Amino acid sequence: MADSKTKPALIQQLDQLSRETRGLERLAEVIFNLTAANILVLLLSMFLTPFQYLMETSFLFPNFFVIATFAVPLSFMALYSLRGFERIKYVGRVRLEEISDELHWNQSLMDRRPAPLTPNSKADVEVRILLKRFSINEKLPFTAREGGETVYALVNIVAPLTAIALSIFTQP
Repeated sequence: MADSKTKPALIQQLDQLSRETRGLERLAEVIFNLTAANILVLLLSMFLTPFQYLMETSFLFPNFFVIATFAVPLSFMALYSLRGFERIKYVGRVRLEEISDELHWNQSLMDRRPAPLTPNSKADVEVRILLKRFSINEKLPFTAREGGETVYALVNIVAPLTAIALSIFTQP
């Protein structure tokens, strides 16, 4: 029967979606932490700017050194992580839709009579939880809608540019 062939394929796809969900969770944390670090470097740069006027030499930890050492690499790492997040999200979303279609198609073929709870009921709940977990994790922290990746990308581009502008235009 066709259902027996699709079952192992469906299980493989569910396993892959589970791995993609964990990947999204990890990347979202990495992106958030890199963005927070980038903002902290910007704040540090803003904090150090007035102290450059007090020093006769700018040898002691100048702003540009802070920016070149920390802000720019953090931005590149965050943008690269965002690219990976987008790729996993796209592939996972396609997989999620196909799994949902397959489950709906299988459900429509089955009899609509209420069935008693069986060991398969637990698997059905786990599948629904996995599908919802993926849907939740395809959004970055503190972003409620689509476009959160754009916000994070802009922050990671604007923060080091602002820090560079502060270090260049506020030289004594």
